[in-house]
Amino acid sequence: MSKSISFVLGSDRATSLQNAADAYDRHIAERETEQETIATAVKAVFDSFPGAALTMPTIEGMVTRQLNATPANYKALAKLGLDYVRANCGTRESGALFSKSKGVGGGVRRWADVPVEAPAAESTETDSQ
Repeated sequence: MSKSISFVLGSDRATSLQNAADAYDRHIAERETEQETIATAVKAVFDSFPGAALTMPTIEGMVTRQLNATPANYKALAKLGLDYVRANCGTRESGALFSKSKGVGGGVRRWADVPVEAPAAESTETDSQ
């Protein structure tokens, strides 16, 4: 996804490049703040229902509530919340935050709330004589 940033051209190349760098740094800071805010809202939703599998529509509604969405920004905030969850779904081994499964009992779970299964113990036979 590409974004456009605006900056003021200076009287010389060095000033113009510095203005561009400053605008880019502001964009990065805003994006990091946005991601942190979204992550905090998603965390709050899963904190409310530890271990539960939540559907994407449920997550959407609850995240937008956490973000105090209004009719004017609901769609944008809902997309940001769901995009965050999708981007952080995967296997526990990959370091993903969430697992996602379909079907009965499916939904999104936070890996931190899912107990790690112990490896199956190998049975050993002892000879009794």
